[in-house]
Amino acid sequence: MWHNDWGPPNAVFRDGLPRGIIDFDTIRSGMGLWDLGYSVLAWLDLGNPDYTADEQLRRLFAFADRYG
Repeated sequence: MWHNDWGPPNAVFRDGLPRGIIDFDTIRSGMGLWDLGYSVLAWLDLGNPDYTADEQLRRLFAFADRYG
């Protein structure tokens, strides 16, 4: 099962770090790749002109590295 809406609005934060996931109304089976792609866009804010291309790539590779 996949959350399908895993982003900052559906996270519980403590001391500035995400500690839990809430809001499972969109949970369903399917492709995990959708959940992963959505999470990347929601958490990393890719495409934001305030981040250079190099910074966006750095963030993307850090996300992928920690995801495994």
